[in-house]
Amino acid sequence: MNKILLIDSLEGSDHRILQYLRDANYNVTVVHDNDKILYSICSYVDLIVLNSALSGMKCNEICANIRNISSAPIIYLSSAQTENIITAVFESGADDCLIAPFSSRELLTRIYILFKKHGALKNNLPMASDNHIIISGILEINTYSMDVFVSGQRANLTNTEYNILVLLASHQSILFTSEEIYERLWTASISIQCSKTVDMHISNLRKKIEYDPNGHKYIQRVWGKGYHFVPA
Repeated sequence: MNKILLIDSLEGSDHRILQYLRDANYNVTVVHDNDKILYSICSYVDLIVLNSALSGMKCNEICANIRNISSAPIIYLSSAQTENIITAVFESGADDCLIAPFSSRELLTRIYILFKKHGALKNNLPMASDNHIIISGILEINTYSMDVFVSGQRANLTNTEYNILVLLASHQSILFTSEEIYERLWTASISIQCSKTVDMHISNLRKKIEYDPNGHKYIQRVWGKGYHFVPA
């Protein structure tokens, strides 16, 4: 299992980033920009995610310090589109930059590409028995490549549909209410319309992975409780 170091600020920690990484079954260690152990563990991880909401030292300074002691790929998450800031971070040693807003799918795809480019993918990862591949009946979900196949054919899912499917399939014993799904995957505050929004996306998702009327229903609803994934 690949190890990722997430460097965040103590005040502005983004728990969604951590959740995205852990839902994709990465081994994630979180440190804050003022932690004394920050640089001591950089040599023991496969990739570093540097959040732009850092306080104290500037991101490019932290990036430069890391690069002096570690060759692990660094992906910089930026909330600003200022060319000077992004350029400075690249010049300090970052390998990639992702500008907000971005989806979990885009973040995980960038990470996967960096792992492949640097030859850091663990040998045992792209295997059917590995946690990064979920196989249930005719459905196959690869959380590394972000691909979903039904009967061997690629399903053309939107980012939202993919994220809902991975959330439910990765927590098969858990019932999620529409509000909980919305809170996990959307940045907007929960509103009266959130249940209808989730219901619409799940309806579209079902059409793409459960198109056989007589086939297995992977995503099932328990009225009054929520949705859950039922393996075939």
